[in-house]
Amino acid sequence: MTVDVARSVKKMFVDGRWVDSESGKHFDATSPATGEVIAQVPKGTRADARKAIEAAHRARKPMAALKGFERSKRLYTIAEAIERRRDELGHILTLDQGKPLVAEALGEVDEAAEYFRIAAEDLKRLEGRVLPSASPSKLVFARHYPRGVYGIITPWNWPLTMAAELIAPALAAGKSRSRSWSASPRPTSRTEP
Repeated sequence: MTVDVARSVKKMFVDGRWVDSESGKHFDATSPATGEVIAQVPKGTRADARKAIEAAHRARKPMAALKGFERSKRLYTIAEAIERRRDELGHILTLDQGKPLVAEALGEVDEAAEYFRIAAEDLKRLEGRVLPSASPSKLVFARHYPRGVYGIITPWNWPLTMAAELIAPALAAGKSRSRSWSASPRPTSRTEP
């Protein structure tokens, strides 16, 4: 597959927008199978990370305020979007990791969509608990609440599945997140420190 690198300059998704790194720098993401440059990816900085974290903090209250069934609908929407782009995402994974399209990449896309469906269903059954109390006239009720922003770093060899496995249940719980979708250097194709 030939890639037009001029059209493959990627950006970071921060605060609802696709943006460049504040550094203005990029690095080449290369295919481990061919060595071909498949995209230029922003070289994110600490300042970029801070902006993403601040945006996630601002999103906390609105996200937590959504009712469970509304969050469930949104998770299903994400799963459906992943499924609609199955072939495209599979090809990107094949280029980025060098993994076989049919034997692995498409399965990774399917698995990512499934994580969002599982989280959407689990969310509908999220329950509180009644705990033992020292006083016979009182009940102690435990309820789940979102606990703030979290960040993840995904491995180079399963970036979509591992991200979905962590992001889907956190979104189901009403958490906001800060995550960079920039490619991480692979052991076989590291281009910059």
